[in-house]
Parts: sequence; C-alpha cells; structure tokens
Amino acid sequence: MVQRSLRCWRCRQRGLFQRAILQSGFGTYTIAPDDAERQTRAIMAALGLAPTAPDALRQVPADRLLDAIRQVTGGDPTRGPGVVADGIVVPHTPFGPGAPPVAPDVPLLIGHTATETTGLFPPPRAFTLDWPSLPEMLPAAVHDAAGLIAGFRSLHPGASASDTYFAITTELGMGRNARIAADRHAALGRAPVFAYLLDWPVMPQGGRMRSPHGLDLPLVFDTLSRAPGAIGPDYAAAQPLADTMSAAWTHFARHGNPNGAGVPHWPAYRLPQRETMVFAAISAARADPLGAEQALIARYAA
Repeated sequence: MVQRSLRCWRCRQRGLFQRAILQSGFGTYTIAPDDAERQTRAIMAALGLAPTAPDALRQVPADRLLDAIRQVTGGDPTRGPGVVADGIVVPHTPFGPGAPPVAPDVPLLIGHTATETTGLFPPPRAFTLDWPSLPEMLPAAVHDAAGLIAGFRSLHPGASASDTYFAITTELGMGRNARIAADRHAALGRAPVFAYLLDWPVMPQGGRMRSPHGLDLPLVFDTLSRAPGAIGPDYAAAQPLADTMSAAWTHFARHGNPNGAGVPHWPAYRLPQRETMVFAAISAARADPLGAEQALIARYAA
C-alpha cells in the first residue's frame, strides 16, 4: 500500500484523489537512491543475477524472490525494498519531518493489522522462539531489548516469545508509521482521519499467522470464499466482520466518512485521544488502543 500512499500525496497528482485509504503502508519513510542501489545489487546477487540484467527478475518465481529479500534483510521489512524519494517523481517523503502537507483536505482512513510481520517474510525461527533467543532477533533499531521485552510482557503476560516478537516488530514498523501519518494529517485540522486496527486471528497454518499483513483485503472487499489460504476454509465465522468492514469502506469511499448502516459508531481520530476502531470479534472504537505499546517503542527503540 505504500505505492498508493505516495501516489496520493505526490504534488503532480494533487486534486485527483477525493478520499485516501492507507492500509499497512504509509509513506513515512523512503529510501535514499544510494541505499536503494545497494539493496538492489544485494538482492540480485542473492538470486545469482547480474545487476545489469533487471529483465531476468521477471523469470524469478515469487517464492525465490522472497527468500532472497529475506536473506538480504534478515527478515526486517524496514530494511527491504521500498520507494525512492528521487526529488522528481517522489519529491519528498510524504509524512517525513518538515514535509509540506500535500493533500490536507483529503479525508483519510488509515490502519494496520495486529501482527503485520507474521506475513512479511519473517525468519523461520520467529515462529518458535524462546525467551533467551528473542533479544537477538529484534531489529537493530531496538537499543534496549531487555527493557522493551519486559515492557511488552507486562502488557501481555500470557504472550509467548513469538507473540512478543511479532507484536514488537509490528508496532516498531507499521504501528509507529500509522501513528505518525494519522497524527500529522489530523493535526492539520483540514479533513477528518479515521484510524483502525484489525485484530482477527486466522486459522490457516495452525493459527500461527495470527492477524497477518494483507488480512484486511478479503474482509474489505468481502471475498472470503476466494481467500481460503488467508482466512481458512471455514470462513463463515469471519463473514460478519467482512460485512462490517466492507460497509465501512464503501461508506467512506462514497462520503468521506465510514459511519453508516452496518457499522458501529466510528469517531474521527483526534489528538490526543486517538480514537481507533478495533475490528475484532466484537468491533468497537477505543481511545489509543496501542498507546502503551507505542510509549515503549518510543522509549526503547530509535
């Protein structure tokens, strides 16, 4: 969704977008051209391809490409491929510090899933972690792993080491970036912002994927029967949630506001309350549902 985010906020396309929905990709950071070139060369080398033969990438199976990205990034999605702020096509990082507001009058619906990183090429060990091995698995941005882990364990005492890994890496990446984008757009006071968190554990692969990246797509488009790999064959339990989310997205596309028939009251996101719709077995709006987790990220990570 980052590419859509950047398209929406680019100066050249100002006026083309009347609403914006950012799902798990927010344009809060971009990649410098030199870093992008280094990443590209490393991924091509991992694939055994010459850096001067980009057309050969079209023949690489998706699984092999993801394995190469996982190898280069160590399973950290923030170190992976991304959009380059070249100063021309993408003039600046849309939600970066000091960036001028490009679309201040566009209503924004924004959110992420509870465990994004189960679906973002995590290291295989991530699903079977024990507590002693957890600190070494966390991204380099974490400068006090012990403090961060202790904080998350106090918030979620029943969580396993793997649960904690996915919670931390999700909030360090997608969670923090969603918060930055929502805060900055809401602070302009020009157009409403509506924030959401999708916390719906799915059953495929023994339930280990929890609430992965991309889970919102079959729910929003109400295509559960076509997504057995994401939802599972017994998708009837998720149908009420799909009814709610697809109705909310449709209302927002039509009116710039997700409230309407079939949707629980969804207040606009305002500072400092940060009201957020939590889509779950019983969906409801909550004030800053990840505020404690984000306070820990701010304290113990760069």
